[in-house]
Amino acid sequence: AHLELVEKLVDQGLFRRFSASVQSFNPKTLEVIKRKNTTDFQLLLDLCHKKNIPISTELILGLPGESADSFKQGIAYCIKNNIVSYTSLLTVLENSELNNPEYIKTHNIQSVSMYPDTNTDVQNSYVDPTNLLVGHSLLTRSEYVDLVIWSHLVTHIYSYRAYNHIINKLASSTTNLVMVLDTIVTKLKTSSVIKPIIDIYSNHVEDGITNDLSANGINSVDLEIMQKFNTLTDKENLDWWQDIDPSITIKDIVHQRLSINRNFDTFDKIYNSKRYTSPGIPKRHSNWMVWLITTRWNNNAERQVKEIT
Repeated sequence: AHLELVEKLVDQGLFRRFSASVQSFNPKTLEVIKRKNTTDFQLLLDLCHKKNIPISTELILGLPGESADSFKQGIAYCIKNNIVSYTSLLTVLENSELNNPEYIKTHNIQSVSMYPDTNTDVQNSYVDPTNLLVGHSLLTRSEYVDLVIWSHLVTHIYSYRAYNHIINKLASSTTNLVMVLDTIVTKLKTSSVIKPIIDIYSNHVEDGITNDLSANGINSVDLEIMQKFNTLTDKENLDWWQDIDPSITIKDIVHQRLSINRNFDTFDKIYNSKRYTSPGIPKRHSNWMVWLITTRWNNNAERQVKEIT
């Protein structure tokens, strides 16, 4: 019934984006948090792919019953299925089961009180701190620290479209996407233009700045990372990505650059027998980086690419 209704809405032009907050793709995790997702999810994905409808979802990092590996598998599933995901960090609400002493003991819940914005003047602010979950029986605090950074970087290279077309190419040729993503993240943290930024967050829980890495808005660290990526030349990008996979070519690098709209003026360019076109970014956006983040839920940032015959 759900599928039939959605198909009718699509055919009438009333269903232009499919978004579902699945929170986790791990059945054991969903059982622990007493949640059920729709059984029609894969059928809805297939329909959206068939009708070229953008798909997005929210995952929650830190759920009891979710290990670092199962969380990464969920991100890999999203990429394999062309789903734009963003990660929310789990907070322990006062009247939630997560704050029940028995539940805390059963799942070894560890939490830290932290302000949502490190730029907030704590003494003169009415903003209350959040009680951020930073570990449980299947996720150590050290794993949590690493996983928050891992998720943030994968969000940038895929959901924020820094290198989404390159990631799609790698995903199509591997049976272990998590291992590929691990390799990319390790290289980003150790030998890339954003290493100095990531170094600041190496102890983000202890330093009380974890919420800077949340994907619930546009943070200054997001803009700084995007700006750094944008400084790289095609040759620099090619050298970097060929260390990950020698099959990456200059055509892949240029295709990635031309596929994403970063211009306030209309764009029309031909490269490698393809025509790349896009309208200008709406003037209400302060810069192209804000545009990319705010349009991650749909395909507005993707330029039209047509083969030239």
